[in-house]
Order: sequence, then C-alpha cells, then structure tokens
Amino acid sequence: MDDIWFIATIYLTKNMSQNQVFVTQEIYHVYNRGANGQDIFFSEKDYIRFQRLLLVLNTTKRIEYKTSEQKSLVEIKSGYDQQLVKIHTYVLMKNHFHIMLEQVVDGGISKFMSKLLTSYTMYVNRKYKRSGVLFQGLFKAKHVGTEHIYFDYLFSYIHLNPIKYIEPRWKEGLIGNLPNVLEFLSQYRYSSYLDYKGITRDENTILHAQYKSIENIYGVNPQITVEKWTQMCAIESRV
Repeated sequence: MDDIWFIATIYLTKNMSQNQVFVTQEIYHVYNRGANGQDIFFSEKDYIRFQRLLLVLNTTKRIEYKTSEQKSLVEIKSGYDQQLVKIHTYVLMKNHFHIMLEQVVDGGISKFMSKLLTSYTMYVNRKYKRSGVLFQGLFKAKHVGTEHIYFDYLFSYIHLNPIKYIEPRWKEGLIGNLPNVLEFLSQYRYSSYLDYKGITRDENTILHAQYKSIENIYGVNPQITVEKWTQMCAIESRV
C-alpha cells in the first residue's frame, strides 16, 4: 500500500518542461489553477460553460462558441470530422481543473489547451467585468505513459478531487465516512465520474467515443478503481 502511494506521489510531483513536446497517441495529465490561487468558477453557469468548451473547442475546425450555444453537445460533436484530443477523464474544481487526455493529431494538446484557456478567460473577464490573467501561467502537463498503475491511480485521483469539499484531509488517507463520500461523488456534476457510472447525459459526449470500453482498453474498471482508492484512504484513516 505505502509503495503504491509513494510511486503515485513521485509521478504527480515530476516537473514539467516548459518546452514539452507532446507525442501523438500518448496520454497526458493536464491541469492548471487560478492565478494566485484565486477561483476560476464563480457560478454553476461557469462550470457548465467550461464543460461545453471541452467539446466545442475540441476540433481542428475554426469555430465560434456563440454559433453552438443553442445546440446540444451531441449535435455539435456530430458535425466534427476530426478532434484534437481524446478526453479520458476530467474534473472541475472551484480554483483548478484536471484533464487526462490523449493527443490524436500533431500539436493537438497545445492547440486545444490554448483555445480552451483563452476562450474561458475571455468569457469570465467579459461576464464579471474584470481584466488580466485568470490562470496561473501556462497549463502544466505530465506524461502518463503506459504503466497501468499511473493510469489507474490518475483515473481515480482526478475523480476523487471533489472529496475535499466534505473530507478535507482525504489525501492524507483520512476519510471518515466512506458511504457518504461515494454518494457525494455520485452527485457531483462537474467531472466525468457520472459518465463512467453509466449515467446518460449530454456531457457523455465530451469523452472519447470508446470511453465505455476503458476496461478492455486500459484494464481499468471505473467503479471498482475509484472505490478501491477511496477504500484505501478509509483504511489508512483507521490505522
């Protein structure tokens, strides 16, 4: 148990090169937070806007958000021939986000993240009559690689992030009420956890088309994996 957490911690604390080159068909953990730790989401509509942008901007086509505002995500995706990335998992938190994605065209990750952060910053600045940067510099990224332990851990780490709202010390292995945690995750709308639980919603479309086959492709059973890592936290809290 300690070895697994040690390996995962080493992975999550590796420094990203500012000149990182993203390799097509490789998976990366991409994340960023608000400048100076400030919030980046201020209302439910802000979360929804960012979620929609995850799909709307994931295309090689030039597109303006306003042309898709009245369309469902399913309608929007049906008009795309080529996406820039495959989104495997994501979570939106009050002052940061995590996305695990795979580059599918050369330069895809850089183009996608540039469009995503620029578009969302412009939206926030316009809506709240503010100016300047919203995010803490460039986005950060770490290569996930082919090791199942990294994919398995990261898949759960991303989906477990919202636990901090009810169990602030969960990363220390201190979870007091496991059933309450799992219920909370099942109600949290701003991540891909509900999609992997089999809940049908428009946001299913944000993920890559084969996301339901993740167990066959990557050896990850979504429900078991998340519960396993959560239970490990709960077990540690009782030691």
